[in-house]
Amino acid sequence: MRLTQFSDLAMRVLIYAAQNPDERFTIDDVNQVHNVSRGHLMKVVNTLTRSGLLIAHRGRNGGLKLARSPESISLAEVLALTEPDFALAECMRDVDDCPLVGRCKLPNVYGNALKAFMQALKSQTLKYILTAEPAQSFLRQHEPICHENVCKPVGHKHIIKVLRIAARLCSDKSGMIFN
Repeated sequence: MRLTQFSDLAMRVLIYAAQNPDERFTIDDVNQVHNVSRGHLMKVVNTLTRSGLLIAHRGRNGGLKLARSPESISLAEVLALTEPDFALAECMRDVDDCPLVGRCKLPNVYGNALKAFMQALKSQTLKYILTAEPAQSFLRQHEPICHENVCKPVGHKHIIKVLRIAARLCSDKSGMIFN
């Protein structure tokens, strides 16, 4: 399963808003941090505003702010809003041409996995995923994060990938990864 870039960007916008709760921010502010298409960012912000997760203030001193507290926004709520569908395989879609329909339990297995995934996300809020320090700062403090040239220095775009690699390496019983 892979989430859309739209969902990823929606999470980034909400995290940005939650990290700056007392300040209004603009699309350009977020764009400076994440360096993504301004048009794509505008669509994401529009969706988040229409859904009531962000408040848009117009005018000279306008900008965007979180509409609700970070602890009241579940990650499942954001994904339900931003993902077009959760069909993990063709057999889970409304129209299915699979000759095994009715003779295979794979849709049930995928359905149960998806329910567990969404349940886990329902229990996690925007506040939970906020860190006390920005991820880039964390990575700089704990270099070298690369083990046997597994990864290379990265920008904001690849932070999640690097953190996953780090988590996997940290769970490796062969030794410590961070100094």
